[in-house]
Amino acid sequence: MNEQAADTAAALRAMSSDSPSVLLALLPIMAAVLIAFLIIGLALPVLPLHVRNDLGFSPFVVGLVAGSQFAASLLSRVWAGRTCDGQGPKRAVMLGLIAAVAAGMLYLGSLPLVGQPVLSVAILLAGRGVLGGAESFIITGATVWGLARVGSQNAGKVIAWMGMAMFLAFATSAPLGIAIYQRSGFIGVAGITTGVMIAIARVIGETAPLLITVGATDSINNNVFEGNMMTLPVYVYRQYAAGLVPCAPGDAACIPTINYDRAWSAALVLILVVMLLNLVARGVSRWFAPKTRA
Repeated sequence: MNEQAADTAAALRAMSSDSPSVLLALLPIMAAVLIAFLIIGLALPVLPLHVRNDLGFSPFVVGLVAGSQFAASLLSRVWAGRTCDGQGPKRAVMLGLIAAVAAGMLYLGSLPLVGQPVLSVAILLAGRGVLGGAESFIITGATVWGLARVGSQNAGKVIAWMGMAMFLAFATSAPLGIAIYQRSGFIGVAGITTGVMIAIARVIGETAPLLITVGATDSINNNVFEGNMMTLPVYVYRQYAAGLVPCAPGDAACIPTINYDRAWSAALVLILVVMLLNLVARGVSRWFAPKTRA
């Protein structure tokens, strides 16, 4: 028992002493896992209430609907692993997010058919099955993606951090799902599931379309109709990825952090542009809003 306790303490010390580079490399993937499973978990405490109270089915059907997601997740694990090995982990995560959006659409599609309970619960079962597959693709792809970023020597840390993000999401989603259900019903859970998953998929897949459509360049291109351009998000990424500049001793003109400075400056410009456009949109909506009499 003493040896087991010592091994556990050593493992905890190793987790707490992660190098910043490993943790920083995993943070974006952990955030995606956290948000995705937070949304996936919203329906877990709500579905039994919806199937029992709104559709009027027995506890057996309630259990069938709730358990169908986990059965689908189990059956799709091997498929998710093959997708990661053959097409890459990022594609697996994207496919999982797309499947989660489809599941949310099925949730929404079941609501107009509440008056036909059998058809409505059949659509819910299909949505739960699709969501179970989405769960497999997201967590499997995220784990393999993390291993690719920090190396197999940090496999234990990757599995631990991804699991922590997933179970934190499940622990948080239960009370949040009940609160949403009490305020707006099952349609609120279905709408959030669809909308947030679309947002995550857009964020993860944003870089590739930018690089394909406008490319990247190391100089200013004054011709907006020909050649590659550098968008601000891609510029921020490339400057930050370039890292520190090696400077010769005594070279006062060399700034080692120039790439980081450029990245932060471009990020500030991007924030100001978005804020300005937001203010303009608010002004337009206010100026052209229909005038109502008091």
